[in-house]
Amino acid sequence: HDWSPWNLLSNACDPHRTCRAALKKQDAERKAKGLGPPLHLLFSVTAMEKFEWESRFFMYWYNTSQTLSKRGSVTRLLTAAHEDHLMDEIPTFVAEPPTEDMNRDSYVPYNKITSILQWINAKHDELPEDAIVVILDVDVVLLEDIAYLAVDVKRGHPLGTKGFMSFSNDDSPYDRMITRYCKGCKTAEPLAVPYFIHKTDLLELAPRWLEKCREIRTDTLPWSSVTDWRAYKPLQLSWTAEQWAFLLAAAEMGLKFDVREDTSAFTGCGVLELDEPMIHFSDWTKGIKNGQEFKWSKGMPNAL
Repeated sequence: HDWSPWNLLSNACDPHRTCRAALKKQDAERKAKGLGPPLHLLFSVTAMEKFEWESRFFMYWYNTSQTLSKRGSVTRLLTAAHEDHLMDEIPTFVAEPPTEDMNRDSYVPYNKITSILQWINAKHDELPEDAIVVILDVDVVLLEDIAYLAVDVKRGHPLGTKGFMSFSNDDSPYDRMITRYCKGCKTAEPLAVPYFIHKTDLLELAPRWLEKCREIRTDTLPWSSVTDWRAYKPLQLSWTAEQWAFLLAAAEMGLKFDVREDTSAFTGCGVLELDEPMIHFSDWTKGIKNGQEFKWSKGMPNAL
């Protein structure tokens, strides 16, 4: 198999095996031995009705699947003006809304970045010295304990999931993002959640993440006037700017991630042959009900 440079599996590869098979063997050995550090899991939400059931659904699977990683913690980052009725049910950190950013540019994912920034600033010194933070989305289903994925994660050596982008140095829209927004970079790593990162790396990265997102989103104002390559597939920066800001800020910082493509599966037909430790719900999910195919959306008021 012609593995891309981002697939840093050299230490796990057996010359008589494929890299994927060797990595799976390593994972199985680590799981069997119960290896993995305590993890501090984060997911961010706002005060929207759909996030109530999604938060409870997340916590159900967290409590069902996590054993080793529970030696750490889980925190719901709630961006809101005040506490809500789930505070006693789910460990929660209330973050102040990014009012100034939202008034200038009504980009909802600012909430994710600013809540993580506020949390790590408040909690960094309270966390254990070698604490590993895992940044997830609320629409993730944890199927098994994920501590084994973080065995090699340490300061300066984070882990991320392979994102939808790739960098081929042929002036693709992905490559143009590097040229336009990544100062001093020749390339970057194609990242998506979950991110596994040492607390001190996150403390340094979080403000850069926010500034990079502001740079991307305020490059042209109002954003609705953007009609060039930035607005359309495959980039769709109208929503993915915070993801791009994370990976570009990490590249500028010189933070090198191990990148795996087998940590999370998106829902759809392929999920029937699941081999990943978690599922990430897409906006629309195909399913079978009473023998008939149907489409389900996590964002519908009657989603449950």
